[in-house]
Amino acid sequence: MERLKLPAVLGYIAAGVLIGPAMLGVVQKDGAVITWLAEIGKLLFMFFVGFEIDLALFNSTRSRAVVFGSLTFTIPLTAGILLGRAFGYSWVASLLIGSIIASHTLLAYPVLQRLGVLGNEAVFVGAFLAGISLKRTLRGRFAVEQLEVTAHALFIPAFFLTTGFLVDFAIVKKTVLGQPGLVLALVGATLGGKWLAARLTGLCFGYARAEALTMASLSFPQMAATLALAVVGYQAVNGRGERLLDAGFVNAVVLLVIVTCVLGPLLTERFAARLPERADASLL
Repeated sequence: MERLKLPAVLGYIAAGVLIGPAMLGVVQKDGAVITWLAEIGKLLFMFFVGFEIDLALFNSTRSRAVVFGSLTFTIPLTAGILLGRAFGYSWVASLLIGSIIASHTLLAYPVLQRLGVLGNEAVFVGAFLAGISLKRTLRGRFAVEQLEVTAHALFIPAFFLTTGFLVDFAIVKKTVLGQPGLVLALVGATLGGKWLAARLTGLCFGYARAEALTMASLSFPQMAATLALAVVGYQAVNGRGERLLDAGFVNAVVLLVIVTCVLGPLLTERFAARLPERADASLL
């Protein structure tokens, strides 16, 4: 994946598709060991997401961060809720759909570092908050460093492998051909919502067009958190045995991840090259 300039997560998902029930069937999706590894991996992933948040950097730019963060969450969240209701999902499922597309990952952040635009700063809920809370206390401790190495080498990849197990080519085909509106609406709501948030933030703080477009492209990729939420929604079952999110929607989310993870870094590299000299201060 790195040689293709694509995120490693896509490689884990592809490997999960290959060795899972969709193709070779080497590993069963409900196997006790892989299920246990994936559950631990999901929690550790959210823990380390919170652990990597730089609170000092956030405090130094909190006004811009709060405005952009609020808009890039609220607008896609609203779009996702409306999308869910339009396609017949319940209010709870629609709220989850909104949360799914409201998240994003700084997948293209290394592009800005390579272009010299930014420096080297590093930019479920329970595990996330635990990571934030314990950051100052545990940062640099040997045990935490070893846990992080183990998590990224075993548990977290296991979680993304099992996400690949959920890919069913028959369902993907049925979703694309039978519900093309769902796939297009999901991608459109994500890209449109993120672009609008960046545009409004740019107008608020007087950013140049290239700066606003770079912000938007940085927030386009939907990856780990998106998949985690979709899987949680799929695993949630009510008393009648009905899933909160069906397999068709999960496969649509996988397509969303692929599209945005490829498109986001490409656009970031294009727009970041046009940034004015003051971009260091503006984007931070």
